[in-house]
Amino acid sequence: MHVRVATPVDINDFWKTKSMGVNSQRCTCREDEMSKEERKELTSIEQSCKLEENRWEMSYLWKQNARLLPNNYDQVLKKLETTERRLRNNMKHAESYDKQIKEMEEMSFARKLTQEELQSYTGLVHYISHHVVVRPKKKSTLV
Repeated sequence: MHVRVATPVDINDFWKTKSMGVNSQRCTCREDEMSKEERKELTSIEQSCKLEENRWEMSYLWKQNARLLPNNYDQVLKKLETTERRLRNNMKHAESYDKQIKEMEEMSFARKLTQEELQSYTGLVHYISHHVVVRPKKKSTLV
């Protein structure tokens, strides 16, 4: 395991900037100190990392074969419904959450798929639910 200490980042600036301050550079880890799995992961990251229209893209690293993951639509839908119920109970949090989602769409970090895209897709399906974290006393919560 490799640990690196970094200075704290003000998350408020994270959402407001188009340039996320990402700087690609070779890992300073000594390869002879890495496990075989860590070297494999590093190679995978380096080979998949690319700059596309001012934003970095890379493939998601799976511990297991992604083909083994189930279609978890029902489970993630229930998580979404729970999130919506919680946000309906606190309009301040709901407005902040809505603002952040809109900003992600404006920066092209997220977008809604068209019906045509949904119907024509024939690949694997596995959803990753979005978790709302609200900590009113922290700078990262915009309320």
